[in-house]
Amino acid sequence: VFQNNDEIRPTWGFMWSMMFVTIYKWKVINLEKKDIYALEYLLKPYKLRESSPEWINKLSQYFGLRDSNYYIDLAQSSEKIKYFLDKTDYKVDWIVYINQNLIVDFLKKYWEINYPAIKTPINWDNFSMVTSTLVEAKVSKTSDVMSTPKQVLFDFIDFYIKQIKQNWDYLWYIKIALNSIEKKDVMFYSFNKEDDNFLKQIWLKKDLDFGEFIDYNYPVFTSISWNKSDRYMKRTFQKYVKVNVDCSISTKFKIIQEHTFGYKEEQSIKNFLYSMDLLWKIDLDYSLKIQWNQKNRQFIRVLLPKNAILKQKPWMQIYDVDKFWEVWFYLDTELYSKSDYTIEYTIPNPECKNYNYKLEKQSWLKNYKVDYYKNNVLQQTTNTDYDYIVK
Repeated sequence: VFQNNDEIRPTWGFMWSMMFVTIYKWKVINLEKKDIYALEYLLKPYKLRESSPEWINKLSQYFGLRDSNYYIDLAQSSEKIKYFLDKTDYKVDWIVYINQNLIVDFLKKYWEINYPAIKTPINWDNFSMVTSTLVEAKVSKTSDVMSTPKQVLFDFIDFYIKQIKQNWDYLWYIKIALNSIEKKDVMFYSFNKEDDNFLKQIWLKKDLDFGEFIDYNYPVFTSISWNKSDRYMKRTFQKYVKVNVDCSISTKFKIIQEHTFGYKEEQSIKNFLYSMDLLWKIDLDYSLKIQWNQKNRQFIRVLLPKNAILKQKPWMQIYDVDKFWEVWFYLDTELYSKSDYTIEYTIPNPECKNYNYKLEKQSWLKNYKVDYYKNNVLQQTTNTDYDYIVK
Protein backbone atom coordinates (compact mmCIF):
# COMPACT_ATOMS: atom_id res chain seq x y z
CA VAL A 1 0.00 0.00 0.00
CA PHE A 2 1.53 3.30 -1.12
CA GLN A 3 0.39 6.33 0.85
CA ASN A 4 0.69 10.08 0.34
CA ASN A 5 1.31 11.97 3.58
CA ASP A 6 0.41 15.27 1.89
CA GLU A 7 -3.13 14.13 2.68
CA ILE A 8 -2.94 12.59 6.13
CA ARG A 9 -4.69 9.40 7.18
CA PRO A 10 -4.28 7.41 10.43
CA THR A 11 -1.81 4.89 8.92
CA TRP A 12 0.13 7.74 7.18
CA GLY A 13 -1.76 9.16 4.25
CA PHE A 14 -4.23 8.75 1.46
CA MET A 15 -3.84 5.35 -0.23
CA TRP A 16 -3.08 6.45 -3.77
CA SER A 17 -2.17 3.01 -5.11
CA MET A 18 -1.41 -0.61 -4.31
CA MET A 19 1.11 -3.05 -5.68
CA PHE A 20 0.24 -6.75 -5.56
CA VAL A 21 3.26 -9.02 -5.30
CA THR A 22 2.99 -12.79 -5.61
CA ILE A 23 5.92 -14.70 -4.12
CA TYR A 24 6.56 -18.42 -4.51
CA LYS A 25 9.63 -20.08 -2.98
CA TRP A 26 11.19 -16.66 -2.33
CA LYS A 27 10.84 -15.62 -5.96
CA VAL A 28 8.56 -12.88 -7.27
CA ILE A 29 6.39 -14.54 -9.89
CA ASN A 30 3.93 -11.70 -10.44
CA LEU A 31 3.82 -7.96 -9.77
CA GLU A 32 0.93 -5.64 -10.57
CA LYS A 33 0.37 -1.94 -9.76
CA LYS A 34 -3.14 -0.55 -9.34
CA ASP A 35 -4.52 2.95 -8.86
CA ILE A 36 -6.77 2.98 -5.77
CA TYR A 37 -9.65 4.30 -7.88
CA ALA A 38 -9.25 1.42 -10.35
CA LEU A 39 -9.73 -0.94 -7.42
CA GLU A 40 -12.73 1.07 -6.25
CA TYR A 41 -14.22 0.56 -9.72
CA LEU A 42 -13.91 -3.21 -9.32
CA LEU A 43 -16.07 -2.96 -6.21
CA LYS A 44 -18.94 -1.18 -7.98
CA PRO A 45 -20.85 -4.36 -8.94
CA TYR A 46 -21.09 -5.25 -5.24
CA LYS A 47 -22.78 -1.94 -4.44
CA LEU A 48 -21.19 -1.75 -1.01
CA ARG A 49 -23.09 0.89 0.86
CA GLU A 50 -21.64 1.16 4.35
CA SER A 51 -22.38 4.40 6.13
CA SER A 52 -19.29 6.50 6.59
CA PRO A 53 -17.89 6.88 10.12
CA GLU A 54 -16.90 10.20 11.67
CA TRP A 55 -14.83 12.51 9.41
CA ILE A 56 -15.29 10.33 6.30
CA ASN A 57 -18.90 11.52 6.31
CA LYS A 58 -17.50 15.02 5.69
CA LEU A 59 -16.04 13.72 2.41
CA SER A 60 -18.45 11.00 1.31
CA GLN A 61 -21.63 9.39 2.56
CA TYR A 62 -20.22 5.95 1.73
CA PHE A 63 -17.28 4.08 3.25
CA GLY A 64 -14.98 2.56 0.60
CA LEU A 65 -11.56 1.06 0.03
CA ARG A 66 -9.78 4.38 -0.46
CA ASP A 67 -10.72 5.47 3.10
CA SER A 68 -10.40 2.09 4.80
CA ASN A 69 -7.18 3.01 6.65
CA TYR A 70 -9.49 4.97 8.93
CA TYR A 71 -8.66 3.21 12.18
CA ILE A 72 -5.98 4.19 14.68
CA ASP A 73 -5.18 0.51 15.25
CA LEU A 74 -3.16 -0.92 12.34
CA ALA A 75 -4.88 -4.29 12.65
CA GLN A 76 -8.35 -2.76 12.26
CA SER A 77 -7.33 -0.73 9.20
CA SER A 78 -5.63 -3.77 7.66
CA GLU A 79 -8.66 -5.98 8.22
CA LYS A 80 -10.92 -3.35 6.61
CA ILE A 81 -8.62 -3.11 3.57
CA LYS A 82 -8.73 -6.91 3.25
CA TYR A 83 -12.52 -6.87 3.64
CA PHE A 84 -12.87 -4.71 0.53
CA LEU A 85 -10.14 -6.48 -1.47
CA ASP A 86 -11.79 -9.84 -0.77
CA LYS A 87 -14.69 -8.62 -2.95
CA THR A 88 -12.25 -8.51 -5.88
CA ASP A 89 -9.83 -11.07 -7.32
CA TYR A 90 -7.03 -9.69 -5.13
CA LYS A 91 -6.56 -11.91 -2.07
CA VAL A 92 -3.85 -10.77 0.32
CA ASP A 93 -1.85 -12.48 3.08
CA TRP A 94 0.34 -9.55 4.12
CA ILE A 95 0.24 -5.78 3.81
CA VAL A 96 3.37 -3.64 3.66
CA TYR A 97 2.56 0.05 4.13
CA ILE A 98 5.02 2.40 2.41
CA ASN A 99 5.04 6.15 2.93
CA GLN A 100 6.44 8.47 0.27
CA ASN A 101 8.92 9.71 2.92
CA LEU A 102 10.93 6.60 2.01
CA ILE A 103 11.37 7.89 -1.56
CA VAL A 104 12.28 11.34 -0.21
CA ASP A 105 14.98 9.80 2.03
CA PHE A 106 16.50 8.03 -0.98
CA LEU A 107 16.47 11.29 -2.90
CA LYS A 108 18.34 12.99 -0.06
CA LYS A 109 21.11 10.46 -0.62
CA TYR A 110 21.05 10.52 -4.44
CA TRP A 111 20.35 14.20 -4.90
CA GLU A 112 18.32 14.32 -8.09
CA ILE A 113 16.92 12.19 -10.87
CA ASN A 114 16.57 13.36 -14.46
CA TYR A 115 13.48 11.52 -15.60
CA PRO A 116 12.87 12.08 -19.36
CA ALA A 117 9.07 12.42 -19.10
CA ILE A 118 9.40 15.22 -16.52
CA LYS A 119 11.45 18.20 -17.68
CA THR A 120 12.34 19.31 -14.16
CA PRO A 121 15.02 17.34 -12.23
CA ILE A 122 13.37 15.51 -9.31
CA ASN A 123 14.93 15.99 -5.87
CA TRP A 124 13.86 15.43 -2.27
CA ASP A 125 12.53 18.98 -1.94
CA ASN A 126 10.29 19.04 -5.03
CA PHE A 127 9.30 15.36 -5.37
CA SER A 128 5.91 15.73 -3.72
CA MET A 129 5.04 18.97 -5.53
CA VAL A 130 6.05 17.68 -8.96
CA THR A 131 4.36 14.28 -8.83
CA SER A 132 1.22 15.53 -7.08
CA THR A 133 0.82 18.45 -9.51
CA LEU A 134 1.03 16.11 -12.50
CA VAL A 135 -1.43 13.63 -11.00
CA GLU A 136 -3.96 16.30 -10.08
CA ALA A 137 -3.54 17.90 -13.53
CA LYS A 138 -4.69 14.51 -14.91
CA VAL A 139 -1.47 14.05 -16.91
CA SER A 140 -1.71 10.42 -17.91
CA LYS A 141 0.28 10.14 -21.12
CA THR A 142 3.84 9.37 -20.10
CA SER A 143 4.56 6.95 -22.95
CA ASP A 144 2.58 5.66 -25.91
CA VAL A 145 -0.05 4.23 -23.59
CA MET A 146 -2.88 6.26 -22.09
CA SER A 147 -3.55 5.10 -18.56
CA THR A 148 -4.29 6.20 -15.00
CA PRO A 149 -3.20 9.76 -14.06
CA LYS A 150 -0.94 8.07 -11.51
CA GLN A 151 0.93 6.31 -14.31
CA VAL A 152 3.45 9.15 -14.31
CA LEU A 153 4.31 8.23 -10.73
CA PHE A 154 4.39 4.49 -11.45
CA ASP A 155 6.76 5.12 -14.35
CA PHE A 156 8.98 7.39 -12.30
CA ILE A 157 9.31 4.82 -9.50
CA ASP A 158 10.25 2.09 -12.01
CA PHE A 159 12.85 4.43 -13.51
CA TYR A 160 14.17 5.39 -10.07
CA ILE A 161 14.52 1.77 -8.92
CA LYS A 162 16.67 1.06 -12.00
CA GLN A 163 18.85 4.05 -11.11
CA ILE A 164 19.22 2.86 -7.51
CA LYS A 165 20.22 -0.64 -8.60
CA GLN A 166 23.12 0.83 -10.54
CA ASN A 167 24.66 2.24 -7.34
CA TRP A 168 25.12 -1.13 -5.60
CA ASP A 169 24.93 0.62 -2.22
CA TYR A 170 23.10 -2.25 -0.55
CA LEU A 171 24.40 -1.70 3.00
CA TRP A 172 22.99 1.82 2.89
CA TYR A 173 19.71 0.49 1.44
CA ILE A 174 19.39 -1.83 4.45
CA LYS A 175 20.21 1.03 6.81
CA ILE A 176 17.60 3.36 5.26
CA ALA A 177 15.01 0.55 5.30
CA LEU A 178 15.59 -0.14 9.01
CA ASN A 179 15.51 3.56 9.77
CA SER A 180 12.23 3.90 7.86
CA ILE A 181 10.75 1.11 9.96
CA GLU A 182 11.89 2.86 13.13
CA LYS A 183 10.30 6.13 11.93
CA LYS A 184 7.15 4.20 10.94
CA ASP A 185 7.50 5.16 7.27
CA VAL A 186 7.31 1.43 6.54
CA MET A 187 4.97 -0.86 8.48
CA PHE A 188 4.01 -4.53 8.21
CA TYR A 189 0.90 -6.53 8.96
CA SER A 190 0.17 -10.21 8.40
CA PHE A 191 -3.26 -11.83 8.50
CA ASN A 192 -1.58 -15.04 9.68
CA LYS A 193 -1.17 -14.90 13.48
CA GLU A 194 2.05 -16.92 13.43
CA ASP A 195 3.61 -14.60 10.86
CA ASP A 196 2.37 -11.54 12.75
CA ASN A 197 3.94 -12.79 16.00
CA PHE A 198 7.19 -13.38 14.10
CA LEU A 199 7.13 -9.78 12.86
CA LYS A 200 6.79 -8.61 16.47
CA GLN A 201 9.69 -10.80 17.61
CA ILE A 202 12.06 -9.29 15.04
CA TRP A 203 10.79 -5.72 15.74
CA LEU A 204 9.25 -5.21 12.30
CA LYS A 205 5.87 -4.67 13.95
CA LYS A 206 5.11 -2.89 17.20
CA ASP A 207 1.74 -2.71 18.89
CA LEU A 208 0.66 0.35 20.86
CA ASP A 209 2.01 -0.16 24.36
CA PHE A 210 2.22 2.55 27.02
CA GLY A 211 2.49 0.17 29.97
CA GLU A 212 5.62 1.68 31.54
CA PHE A 213 4.46 5.29 31.24
CA ILE A 214 2.38 7.21 33.77
CA ASP A 215 1.39 9.70 31.06
CA TYR A 216 1.19 9.53 27.28
CA ASN A 217 -0.39 11.24 24.27
CA TYR A 218 -0.92 9.82 20.82
CA PRO A 219 -2.34 12.47 18.44
CA VAL A 220 -3.73 11.03 15.20
CA PHE A 221 -4.46 13.49 12.38
CA THR A 222 -6.86 12.83 9.52
CA SER A 223 -7.18 15.33 6.70
CA ILE A 224 -10.62 16.38 5.51
CA SER A 225 -9.20 19.29 3.54
CA TRP A 226 -9.87 18.03 0.01
CA ASN A 227 -6.35 19.23 -0.79
CA LYS A 228 -2.67 18.44 -0.22
CA SER A 229 -2.07 21.21 2.32
CA ASP A 230 -0.53 18.84 4.88
CA ARG A 231 2.75 19.15 3.02
CA TYR A 232 3.03 22.74 4.26
CA MET A 233 1.75 22.29 7.79
CA LYS A 234 4.19 22.79 10.66
CA ARG A 235 3.15 21.17 13.90
CA THR A 236 4.29 21.85 17.44
CA PHE A 237 3.22 19.87 20.49
CA GLN A 238 3.52 21.64 23.84
CA LYS A 239 3.43 19.52 26.97
CA TYR A 240 2.91 21.24 30.36
CA VAL A 241 3.43 19.18 33.52
CA LYS A 242 2.99 20.04 37.20
CA VAL A 243 3.41 17.53 40.02
CA ASN A 244 1.07 18.46 42.87
CA VAL A 245 1.56 18.12 46.64
CA ASP A 246 -0.48 14.88 46.67
CA CYS A 247 1.73 13.54 43.81
CA SER A 248 -1.09 13.81 41.28
CA ILE A 249 -0.07 15.26 37.92
CA SER A 250 -1.80 18.24 36.32
CA THR A 251 -1.01 18.43 32.63
CA LYS A 252 -1.89 20.17 29.38
CA PHE A 253 -1.29 18.89 25.87
CA LYS A 254 -1.42 21.65 23.25
CA ILE A 255 -1.43 21.06 19.49
CA ILE A 256 -0.32 24.02 17.35
CA GLN A 257 -0.63 24.04 13.56
CA GLU A 258 0.84 26.60 11.17
CA HIS A 259 -0.12 26.82 7.48
CA THR A 260 3.05 27.93 5.64
CA PHE A 261 1.92 27.89 2.00
CA GLY A 262 2.98 31.18 0.45
CA TYR A 263 4.09 33.08 -2.64
CA LYS A 264 7.27 31.01 -3.07
CA GLU A 265 5.32 27.73 -3.14
CA GLU A 266 2.75 29.13 -5.57
CA GLN A 267 5.49 30.31 -7.94
CA SER A 268 7.18 26.90 -7.79
CA ILE A 269 3.97 25.22 -8.96
CA LYS A 270 3.44 27.76 -11.75
CA ASN A 271 7.06 27.50 -12.91
CA PHE A 272 6.83 23.73 -13.02
CA LEU A 273 3.56 23.78 -14.98
CA TYR A 274 5.15 26.25 -17.40
CA SER A 275 8.17 23.96 -17.91
CA MET A 276 5.78 21.10 -18.74
CA ASP A 277 3.81 23.31 -21.16
CA LEU A 278 0.71 22.84 -18.98
CA LEU A 279 0.20 26.30 -17.51
CA TRP A 280 -2.49 27.31 -20.04
CA LYS A 281 -3.95 23.84 -20.57
CA ILE A 282 -5.38 23.26 -17.11
CA ASP A 283 -7.59 25.07 -14.60
CA LEU A 284 -4.77 26.80 -12.68
CA ASP A 285 -7.00 28.07 -9.87
CA TYR A 286 -8.32 24.56 -9.26
CA SER A 287 -4.81 23.09 -9.46
CA LEU A 288 -3.50 25.48 -6.82
CA LYS A 289 -6.47 24.86 -4.52
CA ILE A 290 -6.25 21.07 -4.77
CA GLN A 291 -2.52 21.28 -4.18
CA TRP A 292 -2.25 23.45 -1.08
CA ASN A 293 -3.74 26.90 -1.61
CA GLN A 294 -6.67 26.49 0.80
CA LYS A 295 -7.25 26.05 4.50
CA ASN A 296 -6.22 22.86 6.22
CA ARG A 297 -9.00 20.94 7.99
CA GLN A 298 -8.22 18.14 10.44
CA PHE A 299 -10.17 15.55 12.35
CA ILE A 300 -7.94 14.80 15.34
CA ARG A 301 -8.09 11.93 17.80
CA VAL A 302 -5.78 11.85 20.84
CA LEU A 303 -5.21 8.78 23.02
CA LEU A 304 -4.81 9.49 26.74
CA PRO A 305 -4.29 7.36 29.89
CA LYS A 306 -7.41 5.57 31.05
CA ASN A 307 -7.09 6.94 34.59
CA ALA A 308 -6.90 10.55 33.39
CA ILE A 309 -9.54 12.94 34.74
CA LEU A 310 -10.35 15.18 31.80
CA LYS A 311 -11.54 18.76 31.72
CA GLN A 312 -14.41 18.97 29.23
CA LYS A 313 -14.00 21.64 26.55
CA PRO A 314 -16.11 22.96 23.66
CA TRP A 315 -16.19 20.76 20.55
CA MET A 316 -14.53 17.91 22.45
CA GLN A 317 -15.91 14.38 22.29
CA ILE A 318 -14.59 11.79 24.76
CA TYR A 319 -14.81 8.04 24.15
CA ASP A 320 -13.93 5.08 26.36
CA VAL A 321 -11.93 2.82 24.02
CA ASP A 322 -10.35 -0.34 25.41
CA LYS A 323 -7.29 0.74 27.47
CA PHE A 324 -7.44 4.42 26.54
CA TRP A 325 -9.51 7.56 26.45
CA GLU A 326 -10.00 8.87 22.92
CA VAL A 327 -10.56 12.62 22.62
CA TRP A 328 -12.02 13.79 19.29
CA PHE A 329 -12.18 17.31 17.87
CA TYR A 330 -11.78 19.26 14.61
CA LEU A 331 -9.15 21.90 13.92
CA ASP A 332 -9.13 24.26 10.93
CA THR A 333 -6.06 26.29 9.94
CA GLU A 334 -6.47 29.12 7.46
CA LEU A 335 -3.81 30.07 4.90
CA TYR A 336 -0.82 31.88 6.45
CA SER A 337 -2.31 31.35 9.93
CA LYS A 338 -1.94 29.32 13.12
CA SER A 339 -4.50 27.32 15.06
CA ASP A 340 -4.35 25.39 18.31
CA TYR A 341 -6.29 23.19 20.69
CA THR A 342 -5.45 22.28 24.29
CA ILE A 343 -6.46 19.18 26.25
CA GLU A 344 -6.26 19.43 30.05
CA TYR A 345 -6.39 16.56 32.51
CA THR A 346 -5.16 15.28 35.87
CA ILE A 347 -3.57 11.89 36.55
CA PRO A 348 -3.97 10.43 40.06
CA ASN A 349 -0.68 9.14 41.46
CA PRO A 350 -1.37 7.65 44.91
CA GLU A 351 1.92 5.70 44.92
CA CYS A 352 3.90 8.86 44.12
CA LYS A 353 5.70 7.27 41.20
CA ASN A 354 8.29 9.30 39.33
CA TYR A 355 6.76 11.03 36.34
CA ASN A 356 7.52 9.75 32.85
CA TYR A 357 5.91 10.48 29.52
CA LYS A 358 5.68 9.28 25.91
CA LEU A 359 4.46 11.18 22.87
CA GLU A 360 3.70 8.50 20.30
CA LYS A 361 4.53 9.64 16.79
CA GLN A 362 1.91 9.17 14.10
CA SER A 363 3.45 7.20 11.27
CA TRP A 364 3.54 9.98 8.64
CA LEU A 365 4.88 12.66 10.95
CA LYS A 366 8.35 14.05 10.28
CA ASN A 367 10.44 16.76 11.88
CA TYR A 368 7.74 17.75 14.34
CA LYS A 369 8.57 19.99 17.30
CA VAL A 370 8.00 19.30 21.00
CA ASP A 371 8.20 21.92 23.75
CA TYR A 372 8.30 20.31 27.20
CA TYR A 373 7.44 22.46 30.24
CA LYS A 374 7.66 21.57 33.91
CA ASN A 375 6.05 23.95 36.40
CA ASN A 376 5.59 26.38 33.48
CA VAL A 377 9.34 26.48 32.82
CA LEU A 378 10.54 25.32 29.40
CA GLN A 379 12.79 22.30 29.94
CA GLN A 380 13.43 21.13 26.40
CA THR A 381 12.68 21.94 22.77
CA THR A 382 13.11 19.04 20.37
CA ASN A 383 12.67 18.47 16.64
CA THR A 384 12.38 14.77 15.93
CA ASP A 385 11.24 12.09 13.48
CA TYR A 386 10.70 9.57 16.27
CA ASP A 387 8.66 9.04 19.43
CA TYR A 388 9.38 11.64 22.11
CA ILE A 389 10.07 10.29 25.61
CA VAL A 390 10.67 11.91 29.02
CA LYS A 391 12.02 9.70 31.80
